[in-house]
Amino acid sequence: MAKKVIPPIRREADYDTALADIEPYFDREPKRGTSEADRFDLLARVIEDYEKRRWPIGPRVAPWLAKTR
Repeated sequence: MAKKVIPPIRREADYDTALADIEPYFDREPKRGTSEADRFDLLARVIEDYEKRRWPIGPRVAPWLAKTR
């Protein structure tokens, strides 16, 4: 695979592009220690960061506490 810069994800179109870029790695996992494995790791981290910012999950509240709020 040709080297390609992994830009930050700022909008939904960037997110869709990153998902399309990472998808082939799920069918053919790259060998650990290779540049492809590094690319997979970086893509996963950029996607995870965007997802955490876009769809944050608040702190868990125990069910018995949720009823008193």
